[in-house]
Amino acid sequence: MLLGNPPPQLQVWRKLNAAPTDITDPEATRVYQGNGAAAQDPITNLLPTTTGTPRVYHYALFFCDAGGTTCSATGLSASISITVSQALLGGGYTIYFRHAETVDQARTMDVCADNTGLGLASVVAGGANDNWWKSCTPDVEVTPNWDCTGATARQLSQKGIDDALLIGTNMRARNIPVGAVLSSEYCRGLRTAERMALGPTPQTRPELTFFVYANVRNRCVDHTNVLNTEPVAGTNTVVVAHSAIASDSTFNPPVPAPDCSAQEGSARGNAVIYKPRANTTPLEIQRGITPAQWATLD
Repeated sequence: MLLGNPPPQLQVWRKLNAAPTDITDPEATRVYQGNGAAAQDPITNLLPTTTGTPRVYHYALFFCDAGGTTCSATGLSASISITVSQALLGGGYTIYFRHAETVDQARTMDVCADNTGLGLASVVAGGANDNWWKSCTPDVEVTPNWDCTGATARQLSQKGIDDALLIGTNMRARNIPVGAVLSSEYCRGLRTAERMALGPTPQTRPELTFFVYANVRNRCVDHTNVLNTEPVAGTNTVVVAHSAIASDSTFNPPVPAPDCSAQEGSARGNAVIYKPRANTTPLEIQRGITPAQWATLD
């Protein structure tokens, strides 16, 4: 029996911010090869356009011989650009929040304070002050005339509670999928994560915790590893921790931390969106997202 010639091949190539020249274009990525009638490119392969960083993806269809080595000039072309909110709907991002507000608006001061003089985790382990940084006093959060009796760490203020609730309401309204919620061990971090109510039960992590593990953990490396951990497919990971990553800790021995200073100065309750990248610095997509801005995020 004689067989016919193998069918011709179609190839679809994608290039960022310019059209692919041909199948040898070193800056283009092949997203399909075969003779089917349709092809898909998952949204997780694309990054969103943000202020100052346009990302327009150009697709080109090439008609090739059966071996896929000789191809015609581009036959069909198309382009697409996605927004940050569209990207989050596809999952694959780490959303990093600084814990919500701790300043009481009426008294213009923090609700309690971190008693760092009680010592590091390695010093107080098993003693009377063990886990002092986890001190949680829910009554302090909602009492107008709060006092810090028994509180050994800073707490959320009423504004902090309200902002955390607002973040959760706005994110749920946008149907942003969340596969995991990770938090600092400090009460203000955990309470923020809990009040967001994004679905998964918040998990506290030592590598996200301010000060107390400074001498026994390299928080710069650990923190970066958290940001770079790939979320569960189709979801995003939410992280709630602190603004400072490097300067709030005494590393022993000292380590340079250029990648860990990204959160410096981040306002309470604000978020930064990262795209995890293995073995390198996570890619910052957008920063400074306030609790209210989640309602209108492009």
